[in-house]
Amino acid sequence: MAEYRKFTLSPGQQSPEGSTGRTLPTGEIVWYGDDFPSSITNELMTQDEIDWFINEPIENANLRAALADLVDNLKFAQVDDHIDNVFGSLNTAQKTSLKKLYKAVLCVGKLSA
Repeated sequence: MAEYRKFTLSPGQQSPEGSTGRTLPTGEIVWYGDDFPSSITNELMTQDEIDWFINEPIENANLRAALADLVDNLKFAQVDDHIDNVFGSLNTAQKTSLKKLYKAVLCVGKLSA
């Protein structure tokens, strides 16, 4: 019966067939299949780890799509209007600072989308 296992390779070791090439947040490599080789130290993944492994790529893809849609359509003038409308009670220096931060984040989003 196929199962999810996690492992860490020692220098010089090769990933076994069935390795996904993806890692958990803790750094272990994920493997899915039958008959994990006994030459590589491994352990069964917990249900939480399996759930994360299965769902995280979908969440990340959805987040990337939402970010791309947002940054493609958002302009600096809209950032200025948003800050002026939502944070109208701030003084000019505070609003200017906030606008710079928002625009910096927008630029990072545009570069990574």
